[in-house]
Amino acid sequence: MEYIPSSLEDSVIEAVERVANRFNIKLDGSDDSSDAIQEAIEDSLIPMQLYLDWAEERHRFARIARKEERYYAAVSGELFVDPEYEQEDEITLEALAVYQLDCLIGATRAKDLNRVLCISADLFEIQKLLGRREKVQEISILAAERAKKRHQDMNDRKTALLEDWAAHSSEYESRADFVRIMSDLKGIKYRTLYDWIASYDKENREGW
Repeated sequence: MEYIPSSLEDSVIEAVERVANRFNIKLDGSDDSSDAIQEAIEDSLIPMQLYLDWAEERHRFARIARKEERYYAAVSGELFVDPEYEQEDEITLEALAVYQLDCLIGATRAKDLNRVLCISADLFEIQKLLGRREKVQEISILAAERAKKRHQDMNDRKTALLEDWAAHSSEYESRADFVRIMSDLKGIKYRTLYDWIASYDKENREGW
């Protein structure tokens, strides 16, 4: 870290942590940890050469971007095109962020303002995309957790109502009478509760 400008420390730490978390690498400052991070980054960047070749065949802009070391700009049209390789593309993008930060550090130390500007622009787009993808994933996980909680709550209510019906059905004039009273009392749609009771009765008759 002594070679990293203070303005880039947080970005470097965040980028390296992404790679470490992805590959379950413990960041303890040891040589083994550093070697594992280096290997993970090198392996993850292997697809970049293919993406660069494909992009340069199609677009003059990609050739210009590559010369300026704006590697993400060069290959952006090739990433996240095929859903089957979405995770691999994300891994490549995380590794590219570390690589570009290393290049930016070199350009900063060399006081090469043009390289600094080009690489900084590329890094901004990489970090913006990674942040956006991370936010979408967080929202997706949160939505799944909420859905699970809702389903669990409904399952609990269903179990309680079926147990109530099994124990006290004789106290009601009919299934419809029980459903009419309990649907209002428990805040469950009449049709939903009726279907639960009907299915329950059918299963129990078949089990006799």
